[in-house]
Amino acid sequence: MSVTNSDLCFSHDCFECGGNKVIKMSENTAPQVGIFGWNELITSDVEAAKKFYCEMFGWEWETKTMAPGWDYTLFKKGETMVAGMFGITPEMGPIPPHWLSYVMSADIEADVEKAKAAGGSILKEATEVPNTGVFAIIRDPQGAVFALWKCSQNAKCD
Repeated sequence: MSVTNSDLCFSHDCFECGGNKVIKMSENTAPQVGIFGWNELITSDVEAAKKFYCEMFGWEWETKTMAPGWDYTLFKKGETMVAGMFGITPEMGPIPPHWLSYVMSADIEADVEKAKAAGGSILKEATEVPNTGVFAIIRDPQGAVFALWKCSQNAKCD
């Protein structure tokens, strides 16, 4: 299917970028540095969230045990992974359920320093997820929170 600038696209399969280019999310290759490439739901009720998002968007889910006592749910639309989810743990403290978006990074440590220099604050320093990648969580000067992500070389992140 060819989509032009004059076409309207309201589905979850594509979005318009820069006024003249349509990118199909399902055909997107490995996430590019400097763009949002992953979203994660941190929730107080994993089962209720599975039900809601699967009914809402037609997603399917698969849960994997990442470590003893810590499960991670992947949401998929067809063969495309669209988001991740895990439950709030007592160690996280009293936080509300929320979505966390990840910007892809080539150098987490350098990007953390850039965030500090630009007036941001670091909520979680660079932390390795074994065999997967490295992340850090940042608050911008206005208070919005996002994460940085760098995939490890041996992990599949596309």
